[in-house]
Amino acid sequence: MIEVREVTSETEREAVFRFRYRIYVQDQGRQEPYADHERRTLREPLDERGWVLGAFQDGRVVGTLRTNPRRDGSLDGYESLYGIDRLPTEVQEQVAITTKLMVEPNIRGGLVALRLAKLTYAMALERDVSWNYVDARDETVPLFEKLGHRVLRRDLEHPAYGRANLMCLSLRDIDHLVQVQSPFVSLLQLQITQ
Repeated sequence: MIEVREVTSETEREAVFRFRYRIYVQDQGRQEPYADHERRTLREPLDERGWVLGAFQDGRVVGTLRTNPRRDGSLDGYESLYGIDRLPTEVQEQVAITTKLMVEPNIRGGLVALRLAKLTYAMALERDVSWNYVDARDETVPLFEKLGHRVLRRDLEHPAYGRANLMCLSLRDIDHLVQVQSPFVSLLQLQITQ
């Protein structure tokens, strides 16, 4: 059984950072500026201000993602990369970004990414986030569209990862979420009725 939850203990956070290192640095060969090759971890300043979620199977990390609301502090350059800094201040305060979504290779295509996404969506609703930005490779765009994200730009140049698609989810756009049959619909309806 796989358990998905916010990671708060330093021991579990370290396990998530080791998982990230293995997936991004060892498996994918990415040049990560915050990679600690001695400790074999990938920990970034955004981790100190964000919600780090983990998926655990038999005590082992098999998936993770991180969400950072703008109101909790700097987004370390994502404000300008995504154009969030050009939004009105009151809108910026309701924006979050989600990054570092990754799943163990042998279980990709299953429900782990969806369960992580649903948990961060529920947390964002509770914490009054209205828009969530992500950057996605071409092959992951359909997953994010099924969740309810819309493509804003197809020519985003991420400084570390190259070309990507900038996408945004309007968390409370019930009409759009129903139209795309998003798995978030029931979570939003539950919040509306409370």
